[in-house]
Amino acid sequence: MVEKECPAVVSCADILALATRDSVVYLGGPSWEVGLRRRDSTTASRLDANNSIPTPSFSLSTLKQNFANQGLSEKDLVALSGAHTNIPLT
Repeated sequence: MVEKECPAVVSCADILALATRDSVVYLGGPSWEVGLRRRDSTTASRLDANNSIPTPSFSLSTLKQNFANQGLSEKDLVALSGAHTNIPLT
């Protein structure tokens, strides 16, 4: 529907980023400015994704290297790891 109304203007990636931010705010979390104008990928590769996404069995040094290979920092590693944990905060 969005593509029909705004062809080649709004990407699915932008919609997901905005929906994520708005969901966090709705649940009482912080807000942040979302950079827009992302471009959706025209191809996808399960093999590439599986080779780039860290597995639960990675050691800390392997995780650091994996994140560095993606241009991400140790701070990014901590933030993304914390966002993807099932450990309840008490």
